[in-house]
Amino acid sequence: MAVDLGYDEGGNGDVLLVSVQVGVTQKARKLKTAWKSDLRKAKIPFFHSVDYTNLDAGIFRGMKRQERQELLASLSGHVRKRLLFGMTAKVTQSHYNSKISNDMRSQWGTAYSFAIQMLMLITRIIMDESKLGIDVNVVIEDGHPNSGQMVEILGRIKKAYEAGASDPALHILNYGLGSKKDEPILQAADMLAYSDWQRIQQKDREIYDALHVPGSRYLAGFVDLDKQLVGDAIDIAKRSDISKAFVKKAWYYQNKADKSDPRTKKGIDELNKGIREFRQKHAKTDDGIAQRTQGSAGSGESSKAE
Repeated sequence: MAVDLGYDEGGNGDVLLVSVQVGVTQKARKLKTAWKSDLRKAKIPFFHSVDYTNLDAGIFRGMKRQERQELLASLSGHVRKRLLFGMTAKVTQSHYNSKISNDMRSQWGTAYSFAIQMLMLITRIIMDESKLGIDVNVVIEDGHPNSGQMVEILGRIKKAYEAGASDPALHILNYGLGSKKDEPILQAADMLAYSDWQRIQQKDREIYDALHVPGSRYLAGFVDLDKQLVGDAIDIAKRSDISKAFVKKAWYYQNKADKSDPRTKKGIDELNKGIREFRQKHAKTDDGIAQRTQGSAGSGESSKAE
């Protein structure tokens, strides 16, 4: 069973957000058909989140407020019905650049490419849990200056699998750059990145709330790589056989667990113990990458389970 991954970015200045939308290929095709039908009825070429609240210019110029709301409700409904999940990664680019070594940079690329690869790893973990296999089609929005670099990295990942890599991250069937105008899954990723940025800035939450509906089968998550970057996120990638369980548990505690349930506290305590043991075992960072984060799961400090 193949799965489609669509990536787009958001944020502002030094703060970069990268979002991925994930859906089984057959259902993603149905999303594409329904999405484009809605756009034709609305007489707009594509959904551009940054223009949504602009009443005087942009893609939605001429559309009444109620018409915009109806379109958003329909498109977000397609996302929740047709896609499996979405995920946003936040990384401060200056932080990344100051902490990662030249050797690691040659492997992971820029902060943008690193964020995409971390999202790919999280996607692999969730796909494993859902027994979806590892076959994926990847499309990246073509507007970012480093999108070409990421395409090269995807090519290396594909070749590694074809060469018989023992534990490939994903089996990439097809990959490349795409236009937001042509790919609804990229418009959906744009929705996620933009709405997470609005939430962080404590601004308009209309698109965010349209995607994050209580009780929905679709789930949208968020990971702050600034808190996990040094050196946890790199450890996740380099020692995934050791740390996959940490990532899965941390993601669960962050996004799904009932914080009032005593079992949640017990689980966080066990996770913290595992993280401490993991850090003690790998107390020396490779290639002088950086100091490890301190803090504990479930606290206000830097940790995996925040």
